[in-house]
Amino acid sequence: MTNIYFENIIFFRWKGLGDLILDTPLFRIIKENFKNVNLKVLTSPSNKDVLIANPYIDEILPKKNLLELSFKKCDLFIDMMGNSMTIILFALLRPKYRMGFKKKIPFLNLKIPFDPSPTYTVKHRLKLLKLLNIENEPENPLPETYLYKEEEEVFKKKFKDLLKKDYITIFPYARGKVRDFPSYIFSFLNDRFKEKGFNVFFIFDRMGENKFLEIKKLCKIEPEFIFSPNLRELIFILKHSKLYIGPDTGPKHIAVSQKTKTLTLFTHTNPLNWTPPDFENHKFITPPIECHPCEIKNLNYCKRKDFKCLSLFEPEKIFEISLELLKK
Repeated sequence: MTNIYFENIIFFRWKGLGDLILDTPLFRIIKENFKNVNLKVLTSPSNKDVLIANPYIDEILPKKNLLELSFKKCDLFIDMMGNSMTIILFALLRPKYRMGFKKKIPFLNLKIPFDPSPTYTVKHRLKLLKLLNIENEPENPLPETYLYKEEEEVFKKKFKDLLKKDYITIFPYARGKVRDFPSYIFSFLNDRFKEKGFNVFFIFDRMGENKFLEIKKLCKIEPEFIFSPNLRELIFILKHSKLYIGPDTGPKHIAVSQKTKTLTLFTHTNPLNWTPPDFENHKFITPPIECHPCEIKNLNYCKRKDFKCLSLFEPEKIFEISLELLKK
């Protein structure tokens, strides 16, 4: 690959907001090593807003629909999905070089095995770039999200009451039964933090509304919330938060990208794969159960049939570790 020059690279990650955020260190490294390359990122309409203002991306696709890709030039296609949609895109774009991890999808001519070892996934993904003879891998790569200055000013006015005092953000809901933590955990945290003088804001969308209402009933002190912020607002909210508490999901990775401390509750996955190695600022809790991590793909399935791990998270321990993070 040493003598090959790329003018147009398309990076493909359709589903998974968290995964897309975790891909972002690759964009910086590609642009730093291929100075004149045009880097386009192809992702779903629901995810694309998290990439706005990223200085290492030249274009976010598609603007309207996938048919517009028929007219795009592509020297190198970086595939992070490995599914039937990948094959359709190969047919539309006809890239000479097709790069990705070895999976069931054929037609990759630049590929490496995916390393399943328990290491931060960003490190795994950066190994792909060795196929392009890129060796200057950062020591501790972190995801990156950006805001325009104009956006910051708008959000400062919109969320002026939020910014009056240091606050903690809690995400009580994530899709999948395996991440449906008991409501009493979050009501306990709300009350204890407020007794200590901290502001606490629950963040949830329409799908998590019933979960929040359950928590509210259990709270002794009235909980505060921000309902369904868009991705741009969410970046701002997490940027100014002192701590994120919640499951391993997209907002957690946004918090990391904004250098906000995190305390993540893990059930089915290995935290070493999804937590930056800076354990001073990013801590996690796992259930003391022999089947963790089960690494199931179906988030509504439990090998034990009882989802017992969800009941093994102690609110007092979560609160204690949170205080440790807030003191640093």
